[in-house]
Amino acid sequence: MPKKRSAGPPAIGNLSAALVNVILTGDDPDDEFFRFTVDLLEGGDYLPRLYRENQDALLAEFRRRGLPGNPWIVGETR
Repeated sequence: MPKKRSAGPPAIGNLSAALVNVILTGDDPDDEFFRFTVDLLEGGDYLPRLYRENQDALLAEFRRRGLPGNPWIVGETR
């Protein structure tokens, strides 16, 4: 019997899966330098701004994944 298919994780705004990983966990398993590359785009405020703009959906994804603690970007101060 065929398995149910899923469309994968729900889309969060126009964020890529890698950006969601960086915002929620602080890194991307596929590219260890991705966080630094992205953060340089707007002088260091890019990731916190993306978090603020998509906070409700990102918190829901954080809970869905069952990650411990708080999303990485919450404690980020710049």
